[in-house]
Amino acid sequence: MFQRLMKIALVSLSLAALSGVAKADLPAIIIDQNALPYGLNPSNYKNSPSNYANSSSNYQNSESNYANSPSNYQNSSSNYQNGSNGQRKILNENKEFIGYYVYTAGGLINIFNAAGKRMGYVPGGDNTRSMFSDDGWCGTLGESNGRTVLGLTQSCYQRFLLDQ
Repeated sequence: MFQRLMKIALVSLSLAALSGVAKADLPAIIIDQNALPYGLNPSNYKNSPSNYANSSSNYQNSESNYANSPSNYQNSSSNYQNGSNGQRKILNENKEFIGYYVYTAGGLINIFNAAGKRMGYVPGGDNTRSMFSDDGWCGTLGESNGRTVLGLTQSCYQRFLLDQ
């Protein structure tokens, strides 16, 4: 019973951390995946792209699912909330607007660059905090100085800037 209560408390804390992102700027930082603790590292099966729950071939995560498509107005760069003055901004370390994030009804977080190209997603549910692109593991949501941040690998961060 105690273990079940602890699991519920941990799930609640994780959801609270993610829901804190819902109406705030999300800082993006560059990370070294090899320096991450096992709980956030892609070598942990929970965070692995080979886990079907995280896979882009899973329809819930797929861009072909209209809920995740850039053609869905909710996800569009022309939606005010997704622009540089909106409430779902992703900012680099210089506080420059590089993209935005959008939650789906299923809890998935879609990540787009400033031009509206879908760069990746964080699967819904409480399975992982990792971000995936069609190429695989791309980063993770984590904490820095008590604030939720989007940690991106160098190559994923560069795609944010180059795929404009």
